[in-house]
Amino acid sequence: GYKPGFGVIPTDGVVPLSTTLDHVGSHGRSVADCALVAAVAAGRGDLMPPFGTTLSGRSITIGRMPVLRRRVDAGGEVWAAEDAAAARLAAAGVRFVDLDPGDYDPGALRRQGLLLSEVEGRAVHAAMLERDPDGFGAEFRALLDWGARQLPSKVATARDSVRAAGERLRHLLAGVDAVLMPTAPQTAFPFGDPVPANQADFTAMADFAGCAAVCVPAGAASMGMPLSVLVLGLVEAWVLAVASLLESAHPPFVFVNYGGGVGY
Repeated sequence: GYKPGFGVIPTDGVVPLSTTLDHVGSHGRSVADCALVAAVAAGRGDLMPPFGTTLSGRSITIGRMPVLRRRVDAGGEVWAAEDAAAARLAAAGVRFVDLDPGDYDPGALRRQGLLLSEVEGRAVHAAMLERDPDGFGAEFRALLDWGARQLPSKVATARDSVRAAGERLRHLLAGVDAVLMPTAPQTAFPFGDPVPANQADFTAMADFAGCAAVCVPAGAASMGMPLSVLVLGLVEAWVLAVASLLESAHPPFVFVNYGGGVGY
């Protein structure tokens, strides 16, 4: 999947949730497919594949954030997938540097972002909720109703925290071509299972920074479930180029469809 930076693809015609955090992106079978859809939607020729010449003739510097390993409850195989992706990129000549996000707390800030989404979503959909409450799923409606009950001071604190976190992250991203981290603290999980509470601890960083982010497959865990890594950065073309480079160094993920077949 590819999430361009904030506003790269206009939100005109999109059903909104959070005016602060809403982004429009694309999903596809490859980085090139995702970028092609985004390029057409955004009217941006610099997003068009191929990306081979984007980083041609210049060294590539990618940041990593080792401190996140103490702040995000992720499985060992998740971190191993990030390490393996870094090793593949290093073999292609990429240089790595460690980045320090200061006191950035992924869990606390993810909750602040969720609060903003619930509050802003409730405001956006207030009339429809009043007119047709049953048109919303019970769980989603409960989240929006919770947002409506929050004190303005609490919302203001969340908004300030998310804004400050975004500024700090953009400052870090300005010093590198891209940043590499896991996409989620878990492997993919079966449909119907509860969504892990911390699933967005990594991806929320790209929302707060308003930057580009691309997730690519990173093999499978020991139980056969897919793993993924995330590339994020300020320059769309650079992020796409690094993700494409990583994708080309990793064979397509093949999984068994237990309904009777093989998928890619």
